[in-house]
Amino acid sequence: GPDSRDGSERRIANFSGDIKDSVVYTILLHQISHGLCDKDALDIVDTTARAEAVLVNSEKLDCRKFVTARDIVKGNPKLNMAFVANLFNNHPALEQLDERELAEYADMLDFDEEGTREERAFRFWLQGLGLEVNNLFEDVKDGILLCKALDIIEPGCVDWNKVNKNPRMIFHKNSNCAHAVEVGHGLKFSTVNIGGSDIAAGQKKLILALVWQMMRLHILNM
Repeated sequence: GPDSRDGSERRIANFSGDIKDSVVYTILLHQISHGLCDKDALDIVDTTARAEAVLVNSEKLDCRKFVTARDIVKGNPKLNMAFVANLFNNHPALEQLDERELAEYADMLDFDEEGTREERAFRFWLQGLGLEVNNLFEDVKDGILLCKALDIIEPGCVDWNKVNKNPRMIFHKNSNCAHAVEVGHGLKFSTVNIGGSDIAAGQKKLILALVWQMMRLHILNM
């Protein structure tokens, strides 16, 4: 029968929160290795031992880098992000997703309401692109930061004629954010439930879903 431990009911979530118990990593490795990495770690009760099993699996893919079992259990965001980036970089199996899978994958991010851990992780990433970010949820509201980031990830994808460079009015901010979402859609992001006005209004979950897909594309493009 179908494997009850499959990833569908367990959603891949934020780096530092839901990776701590290694369940997400076990399923992710199994998926991107096309089954080469087993899911036996899910039967291990001790979280450190389970994390170690994940790392043993990652060795099969030549991706045992950046994190120790302790880093996983503690949920160190920078190191875990480096581990994930390296995985995606070397095994772009996640790139060949069809439309349905892509929508599900975007959906897998079951962010907590506050989104504080993810906000920090995505802020580090955007700062790493050379952009000035102090508070992700506030700084994306005028759409300019998102457009700049998209243009760095996929040079030339933003039509700057459609962007208001000094957006004081909410109308301008909505319009800029809508352009960013439109560009994302063109880059095959799942943007079904994301509107420009949602971003401008600071809807955390939708902002995180959009920025997550930007970061993922950046990692795959590396």
